[in-house]
Amino acid sequence: MAQLWLTYHELAEAFDFGLDVAEHVVRSRGWTRKRSQDSQIRVLLPQDVMQAYVLKVAAGLQAAASINTYAAPASAYQPPSPAFRQAA
Repeated sequence: MAQLWLTYHELAEAFDFGLDVAEHVVRSRGWTRKRSQDSQIRVLLPQDVMQAYVLKVAAGLQAAASINTYAAPASAYQPPSPAFRQAA
């Protein structure tokens, strides 16, 4: 079964709440914690929370991918009209 370990900061950022709330939720619900090699404490997300996290990340990626990043080719450039040049 897949596992997902997040720091308190990552957890708070992912679910849009403060660091103190993230720590409280983890402790009050008894989620597994461990100190990783980079000296940060990481939290093992339960399966239902992990699923919500993955869906939220996927939705964010879809939204980012849907932003129109199309750049018009140089041939689409049209010089400003004479009226525009006079106003400037």
